[in-house]
Amino acid sequence: MTLIGALVFGSSWWTVRSMANAVNPQTSVDLELAGDAPVLSGRRVPLLLADEVRYVAFQRRLLDLAAKLPKSSCLAVDVEGRRIAEKDPVTLLTPASNMKILVAAVVLEVLGPEFRFTTNLYGSVDGSRIVGDLVVVGSGDPGISSQDYIATQKFPSRHATPAEKFVEAITALGISEITGSILGVEDRYDLERYAPSLGLGIRGTDVGPLGALMINDGAVSGDPIKPDQPAFAAVRQLYNMFVGNGIRVGGGFRTSTIDSLGEPFASVESPPLRQIVVDLLANSDNNTAELLLKEIGLVKNGLGTREAGIAVVRDVLEGWGVDTDPLTMLDGAGLVRGNLLSCDLLSAVLAKSGAFGPLGSGLAVAGETGTLVGLFAGNDAKGRLLGKTGTLSGAKALAGFVPYSDTESVSYVLILNGPPVANQSYYRPLWNELGDILTDYTGRPTPLEIAPFFK
Repeated sequence: MTLIGALVFGSSWWTVRSMANAVNPQTSVDLELAGDAPVLSGRRVPLLLADEVRYVAFQRRLLDLAAKLPKSSCLAVDVEGRRIAEKDPVTLLTPASNMKILVAAVVLEVLGPEFRFTTNLYGSVDGSRIVGDLVVVGSGDPGISSQDYIATQKFPSRHATPAEKFVEAITALGISEITGSILGVEDRYDLERYAPSLGLGIRGTDVGPLGALMINDGAVSGDPIKPDQPAFAAVRQLYNMFVGNGIRVGGGFRTSTIDSLGEPFASVESPPLRQIVVDLLANSDNNTAELLLKEIGLVKNGLGTREAGIAVVRDVLEGWGVDTDPLTMLDGAGLVRGNLLSCDLLSAVLAKSGAFGPLGSGLAVAGETGTLVGLFAGNDAKGRLLGKTGTLSGAKALAGFVPYSDTESVSYVLILNGPPVANQSYYRPLWNELGDILTDYTGRPTPLEIAPFFK
């Protein structure tokens, strides 16, 4: 009987093994069905057979896709930590906005998903008046926005801090007059408005100018010209809103540096970080990425700078066991062309974060939200694939998860570099094929589904 069991086991194993080719034979499944059965027992066949069969067609289709990719590209697809298919996974490529995945993962680790920014208001309240100046101290909140500004956004903020809350904070105390001016303080971070190597064509349009006090991404409602100093734009916006809501302001508005302020008389809180991450990832918000990078630099290294934040990203990733030696990180938004990372590195970050945590929840949903809202039409990936897009001239990236059960998912990273890759006619067929393949994976047959045939 032992010999018969061995023959059955061997025949089944080698048949499936020859079909699976290069699929890694390791598995994290601990099948209780096999129990303490001898190594050659047929009771072990369901585990081995199921583990290989469910990956065979999946892997073959992924390798067919990999063969169509340009030379300067990488692909990595994992199922619950097991690499199923890859193409040049250690090749360093420009990730574009996929760099935001690193920022989001580390910010959630350092600050925690329930962290909130608090913007404090200072002044001498006397009945219905603020005697003297109203001082607004920037907290780094990247999402303060008025409703009229949100209406103009290509991807409207889903979890903004309403600028109208500043008006409410004043009127709730019965204040109807500010005898002095509105002062804006942006001392929390440094005054670097842009990453030094950022292209001139996107400064002030796609990102920045950056500062610890920003409203409407540094713009003023109704004015097409964005001021060079975001704190000045912020207090100008508040001045307009206060006056428009019947609050008299005796002076004007300006920026200031103030050392001692006492206790705030009111505060405006942001949504929790887990919601801010939705705007960061799904909407690919560049200012949010840069300000969050400065915030973790301040919290961990005492410096609200881009460089300090990048150092924190490296430290946290290394603490997770991720090799950061090949990583070149020059900004948080991924707009600098000198950024370089590999599919392996991005896969490791996704594996650490998981599809069902706040990072996974922050990703765009294919065909439904954020930067994926108009993509994957007529594809089974619609409503299922979770992804972060990345786009620069000559760079296109997509990374994220496709859940196939309530607790399990496929993770994927696809980075394309080269002159034609950002053209829709080039990358969309590749993305659609990847979406088809990933959403077809079901995780079946399971060992328990095969087991009855080997009792």
